[in-house]
Amino acid sequence: MKRILLIGFFIVLSALVANADDLTFKIALNKDTFYLMEPIYAKWVVCNTSSNPIEYEIPEASDGTLKYYIATRESIEQTSRTLVNSCFIERSNNVLMQKDSISNTYMGFNDDFLELFSLPRYTNNSDFSMLPIGEYKLKATIEKEIFKGQPELKSNQVSFVVVEPPSEEKNACEKFINVVKTHDNNKKIVKLYENYINEFPNSRYSPYILKQLSLRKHIGLHDSEKSKACYIDLIHKYPNHPEACDALSLLFMGYDGSKKKMWCFSSRQEGLEYLKTIADKYPETIVGKLAQIYLMRLKKTGKMFGYNAISWEPIQ
Repeated sequence: MKRILLIGFFIVLSALVANADDLTFKIALNKDTFYLMEPIYAKWVVCNTSSNPIEYEIPEASDGTLKYYIATRESIEQTSRTLVNSCFIERSNNVLMQKDSISNTYMGFNDDFLELFSLPRYTNNSDFSMLPIGEYKLKATIEKEIFKGQPELKSNQVSFVVVEPPSEEKNACEKFINVVKTHDNNKKIVKLYENYINEFPNSRYSPYILKQLSLRKHIGLHDSEKSKACYIDLIHKYPNHPEACDALSLLFMGYDGSKKKMWCFSSRQEGLEYLKTIADKYPETIVGKLAQIYLMRLKKTGKMFGYNAISWEPIQ
């Protein structure tokens, strides 16, 4: 009897160990050195290295199923905060096929590229703060059972530093802080952002401001055409910046829906041609590589977004 129990114990233990090896979870930063207040982005990828499909729900920083932790020599702080009640998040059972991976790819405002403490954040007292100059480490976890039958997933740890901007960027940094702190009506904010882009077209901070300008024009001023022009400008001016990738994703929102939902393209064919243009024109940039991934995704799934396509990315 003891022998049978012992064998059963080892079978269960083997299954648990096997499950732990079913998936790999990795995060990466777009670079390892950032200027003070420069946006920092993290990308995560989960690969199914097993021989079986695995059901999953999309991990969300907004409901705490995906958590980021940042560490200094003194402390570790959870950077993700629950923004909305999880009951309002649309859940769906997806299937991650064997030897495939999912990745929150270049969609900075959803949690694909998490904007960390170098960006301004507002506490309950409306205090303005930033990630100070120094050395940091970042890691992430995905809650147990988000990938069915899997334990909590723990990522690798990545390091980065925040440094003082060089002399040619100090003025841009100071004005960047003032711009993002400003609270005013949309028209005045839009003008402020436009002035910043004109004054600092080559600053490291400008892609983020241009992205904010796009959103302000779309959501605040309800001007989809001018917003679209900003997204396209962002893609072509900064093809190696994560915000350009986010802009490309936003241009294709609604691509799988009805024609009425396609706010940027008159037809799917027009959208497809634009995607091919970006892939061909900027093949070695991150936005060009994202366009190539989207084209592969369309070929494999027939969709740009949707729960059967949204996170798919081939294992390199």
